[in-house]
Amino acid sequence: MNPGQASQLERVYRVVREAIGEPRPLPALEGVRAAIGGANARLLVIDVSGSMGEIKNRASGRDFLRDMIARTGVREVATVDEALIAQGRKSELTAMLSKEGSGGTNLGPAVENLLKTYHAVLVLTDAEGTRSLGALHSRLLATLPLSGIGGEVHLLLVNERH
Repeated sequence: MNPGQASQLERVYRVVREAIGEPRPLPALEGVRAAIGGANARLLVIDVSGSMGEIKNRASGRDFLRDMIARTGVREVATVDEALIAQGRKSELTAMLSKEGSGGTNLGPAVENLLKTYHAVLVLTDAEGTRSLGALHSRLLATLPLSGIGGEVHLLLVNERH
């Protein structure tokens, strides 16, 4: 890289920082990677039911989701309430969060269907969503506070039934 290119690159960095702000890791997520351990889940399932609506409707909730995606290393995301609402690459998160579902909570059938494609998935939900997973084999990885929103969410690893 020559000196002229460096200044162009700095301009790009400045424009990006102005557009999206400084990186701001959320303290609640510091231990997420360690909690996941050796789990190699490619998909994060996000509960967007009525009780989890604030996570997609507030800027702080969307920041939380982007940080969660970065820290977990997932490549794909799915939004679910009583059914699968949207699924795609992590870069499509904003578009997926704009799609509306029924608002009800019954994650079990949609997650069970996703497990036909994925050996394991991470699920981000609340207590109601955790209960709706029913008999699916799940392990609680972390309980995380939602700063600026209130409440807390659970990060679960859900595997195929044993």
